[in-house]
Amino acid sequence: WMKNIAVQAAASPIISHVVRTPVRINSSNLSLLFSSLDFRNIRVENPKNFKDRVMADISKIFIKIDIPSLFKGNVRIRKLTLDIEEIIIVKNAQGRLNIEVLKPPAKAGGRPQKSSENKKIPLHIDLFSLSIRHVLYKDYFDGGAPKVQVFEIGLQDRQFTNIEDMNAVVGLIIIETFT
Repeated sequence: WMKNIAVQAAASPIISHVVRTPVRINSSNLSLLFSSLDFRNIRVENPKNFKDRVMADISKIFIKIDIPSLFKGNVRIRKLTLDIEEIIIVKNAQGRLNIEVLKPPAKAGGRPQKSSENKKIPLHIDLFSLSIRHVLYKDYFDGGAPKVQVFEIGLQDRQFTNIEDMNAVVGLIIIETFT
C-alpha cells in the first residue's frame, strides 16, 4: 500500500516533466513480481493561462518494464498502454492552443530538442498501445461563451513499435487526435 503511494508521488512530477504541464494521478499499483506499473484516473491539467482546468482525462497508463535493462543504464519498456477517455483542446482568447505546451522546446535552428531527461537515460519502448475515446474542442477566441465541438475518435488499441523517445509518444497522441 505504501509503495503505491510512493510510486504515485514520484511518478506525477516525472510525467508532468515529460508533458510540460501538471499531472495528477488518482491511483497506482506497482507490481515487482510482474515488473509493471499501473496508473488509473490520471488528469493532465492545462497551462495556467487557460480557463479550463483539464487538458486530458486518462483512464489508464500501464507500463511493463524490462528490469535488467535498468542495470545496464537504460530503460526498456516492453509495453506502454495509454487509454485516454477525453482530450480537451482549448483555443484561448489570444488564439493559443493548450496543446502547444506539449511540443518539445525548440533549440537553435528551429528544430525541437530532446528533453534533458531523454539525453541522460536511453529509452526504448517495444510496444505502445494507444486508445482515444473522444476529443472536445473549445474555442474562446471570439470572446464570450466558447464554441464547443465533440469528435468521437473511437481509437482502440492502435499499436506502435520501437519508439526511442517520450516526445515521439506525445507526438503520436497528437497525430492520432487530428487524423
